[in-house]
Amino acid sequence: MAEKAQALKQAQVMIPFVARRSKAGVTEGEQYIITTYFLYQGREACDLCGRPHQTGRQVVIDTEAGGIRAGSDCLHQVSGITPNYMDRAAGDQVNLALRVRSLALGRTRGPVSFETTQEALEQLQKSATEITRNTRHGEGVLKEINAISDKFSSRNFKDADLKRLSVLTDHLAYLKDARENPELHRARVAALRGDPVPEASKHTEPLASYPLETPDDLTADQVAAVKAALSAVSKLQMPGLRNPGVDPRDHETRDAYMTDLRAYYERLVSEGQPLRSTIQAQYDMVHLSSMRFPLSVFDVLGPFKLPCVTGIYDRPDFNNLPLEGREALNHLRVTHRAGQVEFHASGRKHTQEVRTDHPKRRAGPDGRERPAASDDRKDLVCWFIAYWTPDPWHHAFPIWKAHGGRGELLKFPGIESLPVSRAAPGTAFPG
Repeated sequence: MAEKAQALKQAQVMIPFVARRSKAGVTEGEQYIITTYFLYQGREACDLCGRPHQTGRQVVIDTEAGGIRAGSDCLHQVSGITPNYMDRAAGDQVNLALRVRSLALGRTRGPVSFETTQEALEQLQKSATEITRNTRHGEGVLKEINAISDKFSSRNFKDADLKRLSVLTDHLAYLKDARENPELHRARVAALRGDPVPEASKHTEPLASYPLETPDDLTADQVAAVKAALSAVSKLQMPGLRNPGVDPRDHETRDAYMTDLRAYYERLVSEGQPLRSTIQAQYDMVHLSSMRFPLSVFDVLGPFKLPCVTGIYDRPDFNNLPLEGREALNHLRVTHRAGQVEFHASGRKHTQEVRTDHPKRRAGPDGRERPAASDDRKDLVCWFIAYWTPDPWHHAFPIWKAHGGRGELLKFPGIESLPVSRAAPGTAFPG
């Protein structure tokens, strides 16, 4: 709070309490109201103890004799109210000052500090007049801000007024950002409307009728709905990649992605780099099982998991199998629920090591596979194939790439804010 509080010097609060003990101008058992909270270290004398510079922040307490100033230690003694509670009570007003500062000057210029919340509201009125000029709902926004400002002047404000100011300043920030960064705004709208995560639609469908492309036509409540949708969609996780070696999000078109993906698997096949290899299963079929020969293509495909880059045992039982045939590809599509299965093979010979001991002897006492002894290892000559199913490419990917990624585009246009645990002004101190 300390750094952020520089945006506001004093908060207007209405916090009632019943005095727990008497001290100077406060009498035990009487009810009082804290009206002002100074968001910096006290520089004036504390009227409750007389110390000229009591450490900590200070408040003004309304009494029949007028306002008296109290330091945080004395306030706690007479009321039980802590500085943390006061910070929470003032949090929304600090946030308001931060938001107004952002609207007035932006992030790149020096900080502005408001003396009071009322002063911040006066600046908000000026900023709102400028930002809402020639917008469809600008008059209504100004009317709401003016009404809330009048409530602060008469100390008749409620927590609901501060919540509404958050909605209104969000609206202003959204309009300001769209005007200053039109390309970014269009990209944000496209990213929100076209997010590829399936669950996103339930958050974006309610916005279908909103004029998102013309933000000057949006109401404050519509902007609040956009903010909620951005937050909800940003929390949804993209599905994991089937092919982590090539990311579709890095490609401008689907054709470019498919070309790079094929090149990736062609390289693995050419270099003999296995991925989920099945060569051990092939050796076991031939030498250590009771399977009947000749083998079928489905015998070989049984251990496959997509994607797979594996050596194929270089012997007639395997060399003549239709591994690229329609039946093989259809079998993998159905088995792995894949919409599309791609294939590549190379006749270039490589070797892969297998273990020759019986599968029943490969597990140790703890159930884990034990290392093979040197005389239980053998290099098999093989040639390589690859099967893979592409990850979906989406038209949102180039938009993400051009603007810093999905997360950046799903952020609501930035205004300064501070997370605060609420202690609403106008509600009694608990205890």
